[in-house]
Amino acid sequence: MRSHRAAVCLAIVVAVAAGVSAEGPEALKASGESWAGAGFAATGLRHRFEKAWSARPPQRPPRKLFETPRLYPFQPGRVNPLIGSFKLAERLDIHRALFNKQLGALAWDISMASDSEFKVQYLTLTRPQTLLIKRIDDLNRLRGEGVVVSIDGQTHYRAKVSISIFNPVRGSTLNLDPVNGTRGPSHKIKTGEILDRVKANSYVFRANGKEFWLLYGTDVDPKTDRLAGTRSLLFVHEAGLDSKAWPVGESQLAPDAAVGVDLGGTKIAVTRGSDGILRIHGR
Repeated sequence: MRSHRAAVCLAIVVAVAAGVSAEGPEALKASGESWAGAGFAATGLRHRFEKAWSARPPQRPPRKLFETPRLYPFQPGRVNPLIGSFKLAERLDIHRALFNKQLGALAWDISMASDSEFKVQYLTLTRPQTLLIKRIDDLNRLRGEGVVVSIDGQTHYRAKVSISIFNPVRGSTLNLDPVNGTRGPSHKIKTGEILDRVKANSYVFRANGKEFWLLYGTDVDPKTDRLAGTRSLLFVHEAGLDSKAWPVGESQLAPDAAVGVDLGGTKIAVTRGSDGILRIHGR
């Protein structure tokens, strides 16, 4: 069963959370309260502040999660040692079923996807012989009023992220709640669990002393909101609010030619072999 990228889940975890987390301490200080003030937890102030902070719109742009990496050709014979390889066909779109949850009367595999430029985001719902691609556009809506997803005429769910200002990357929550008369269970998924699932469905390698996750999947065409005929690689370095992700289109990697990829200062060489194997070189 094929799928497309779930790595945009990382955008929920980092890009949305980063837009508010940096201001939390300043806002609390301005209110005259102290993080360690007497009775802070006992009075429920932390809960009330966190709830109010999650609902207010961001006052500054989210930190940039996705960056376009610099690509450059490698001269033959100058490629570093092999640090990883895998068969592309075996890893294409393997991460659709990050979570299986009952929505209304039916259970669905839930994931997310993006266009090739990571400018448009989608929620994906999958059952045997059925794929639903629901456009979100702006991930900030997930932490505002939320996004209502209509699965069919009788099943509607609101997806909304509740930000934890104390642990935004792993302590925030993705809420899925029935609305508009839908009969079905609610679900709460911690963003830390989402990150763990993304990593578990990634090819993990190390370069320059850092851990990177690599996903390979089919893009979504933003003109039709359907699966496109193109595929992309996504390199991810998870580092809390400093996490970064670098998309590389498969078409940018000519067969059997080593291409240098600069991942925020960590330089690797990637070769898409005509034998169907992707090889990663570095140190």
